[in-house]
Amino acid sequence: MTANEQQQWQTRAWLERIAAVAAAALMPDENMRLAQGEMQPAHISLMHQEHFTNLFNAFIASLPLAGDAAEFGVFMGGTAKPLAAYLKKHASPKKLWLLDSFRDTSSLLVAGEGTIEVLQRLLADYRGYYTLLSGDFSNWLEYSPLPQLCFAHIDTDLFEGTRDALKLAGKRVVKGGIISIHDYADLGWPGVSEAVDEWLAAEAGRWDFYPAPGQAFAVRR
Repeated sequence: MTANEQQQWQTRAWLERIAAVAAAALMPDENMRLAQGEMQPAHISLMHQEHFTNLFNAFIASLPLAGDAAEFGVFMGGTAKPLAAYLKKHASPKKLWLLDSFRDTSSLLVAGEGTIEVLQRLLADYRGYYTLLSGDFSNWLEYSPLPQLCFAHIDTDLFEGTRDALKLAGKRVVKGGIISIHDYADLGWPGVSEAVDEWLAAEAGRWDFYPAPGQAFAVRR
């Protein structure tokens, strides 16, 4: 078995483990909706269903740990909504922290509204379960209100955003906590892999790493 094959096997085995943990925690209707791809708001989600399922399983598996959850790069809330909905449905004491520059001007936005307004309307039923932090991630490097984290999802597309998000999340994720990184090893977004590889080299020995095409997970040792 080559090193690459061994790494692929380890990633598959880890994904299967967290899927089993999540399946045991989810209610029957949630398991069915996840399997059928009905968790995300399809009209605003840009994430492949397999990637979302892996992310959602990692989120569920991390919740027994101390700390809140965070998403770096929120766009219009396609991932944030199902995560916040889960926290509310299960009356979780945890909060979802949503960090973004909120400068996107995509044609998907409703005329006359910005990303924050669209997002707040989408999450209207989940007030109290999330907090928005607007601005570049670099603004929060010296001081941030972010608490300890059990889970963080990073989806910024670019080198600088991924680098700064990893610095922010990496300092706060508890032992056993998980960082999910979207677009890793995606040739369309080379800056993501560059930032992750640079961060892992600086954090040598502190994380277990499970890469897959288009996605990766880091688990705090």
